[in-house]
This record gives sequence, C-alpha cells and structure tokens, in this order.
Amino acid sequence: MLIIRSLLSTPGNQARMLEKAPTYGADALMFDLEDSVPADQKEVARALVRKQIETLGDAAPVYVRVNGPATGLQEGDLHAVVSSGLHGIVVPKSESADAVRQTDALLTHLESRAGIAPGRIEIALALESAAGIWFAYELLSASPRARTVMLGSAEGGDLQTDLHASWSGTGLELLYARSRVVTAARALRIENILDGAYSNAKDIAGFVADSEMSRRLGYRGRMVIHPGQVAEANRVFAPTDQEIAFSERVVAAFESAEATERGAMAVDGVMVDQAMLKRARTLLAEARRGE
Repeated sequence: MLIIRSLLSTPGNQARMLEKAPTYGADALMFDLEDSVPADQKEVARALVRKQIETLGDAAPVYVRVNGPATGLQEGDLHAVVSSGLHGIVVPKSESADAVRQTDALLTHLESRAGIAPGRIEIALALESAAGIWFAYELLSASPRARTVMLGSAEGGDLQTDLHASWSGTGLELLYARSRVVTAARALRIENILDGAYSNAKDIAGFVADSEMSRRLGYRGRMVIHPGQVAEANRVFAPTDQEIAFSERVVAAFESAEATERGAMAVDGVMVDQAMLKRARTLLAEARRGE
C-alpha cells in the first residue's frame, strides 16, 4: 500500500498551482475545496479540481479535501470530483461516525454511477477538534474506507483553538492529542497516520524538529502547505541509513540463529527479540519501497 510521507495541499481555485503540484515530489496530492477557497470560488474550484484529476490520471495519488458535512457543500463536492482518477477524499472537522457512514454511502452510489469498483475511493479523516480527537476510534472504525487519518495540528488552527491551547513550538501542548490519534489508528491497523500542516513555511528548522517528534510518536508523514517542505518531509519520515543498517543486522542475526531457535539475542549491545525482528523487517520493506 501507499505510505504517505508528504501530502501536498493546493488551493482548488488556483489553476496554475494545481498544474504545478505534481512536479514537487510529494508522495500524494491534496486539492483543497475547503478553507483555502473563498465562498464565491467554490464552483470554480470544483471544476478546476475535476479537470486536473482527469488530466493527471494515474500519474499521482490525488485526494480532494471536501467541505465538511455541516456546510451543506459536501454532497456537491463529491458529485463534482468523484472519477476514476480520484484516490481519496479528505473529510475535515470529522466528529460524527454517522456522518462518516453517510459519506461512505454516497461514495458507493457515485462509484457505481462512474463505473468505479465499490470501496476503492478512500476516506481520510481530518481530526481538528476536541470531539474529533476524543472519538477517534469510533470515527475511524465507522467505515472500511477510513484508511488514513490526519491530525489538525497547525499553529492557530481549529484544534488549538478548540482546546484553548497556546503554541510553544515544542509540540508539548498537543502531545496527548497526537498520541491518542496514533493509538486509535494503530488499534485499527491503519498505516497512514499523518500530522497536520506546519504553518510557518519559512521555518524549515522548526518544521524538521516538529516532524521528527511526530515520527517518534508513530506518525508516518504529514500534510505540507509549501513545496519547500516536501523534500524534508520525505526525508524525515523515511528510514534513516542507520536504521536500515541496524535492521539488516537484526534480520541477519536471527537468520543465522534459526537453527538454535533462540528467542532473543544481543545486536550491537541491544537485546532484540521477535517484536524487534518484525519491526526490522517492516522497516526494510518500507526502505525498499522508497528506492
């Protein structure tokens, strides 16, 4: 499956930006119909996004961030963008399991109408409120299409505002929210767990430090809002040379010891067991996919 390290967000009403988005090296693209598009540009954005999806075909995995269910715009968004080239939709401000199921049902109808295999279009849930974080497991288990989750961790964003949290730059104020989302997602064996946007596109050092922290917590990638963040996201959320080398030594050590059926042993002075062997094999598989 596709593991997303970088999900590049592009306003849906900006034709030139939509055209250039595939050239920046992001693992996946997100064309936005929601917050970055003014109300009087929504229809224009729908048409531009549909056109770009059809132009790209299978050249890049494309998600579309639709408007939330409470806006009354989501159904029109879905009718406009569901096509064979669409990989998934991003549902913002997710708080209701019933709304997730309703979105699933509408996608099933639109897939059938478009001749798309049922269930192919993914639902990525963006959790951007206290309720969204608290009910993360219920939301993610509401539909088998929910195969990606994204935390709304942006500075000054909806989640920070709802929590009445300050911004420190250390990430401490969102540590519980980040950890709860990872735990809920992994309990459901969801792989694509994405951190949210880092709002200061000029602060690359801050972006890297924040991304390294979220990777340590279990995040696999993040949404990026500027092309200059793509390469660093791809680097931070990929296995390092040191991790690859250690994992290779772990696998080699267990393979050489199979005859003795040892359950644990020391590698580089670190006691490793079957759980670490599994982790090493997973990391090496990810490294091969990124080659």
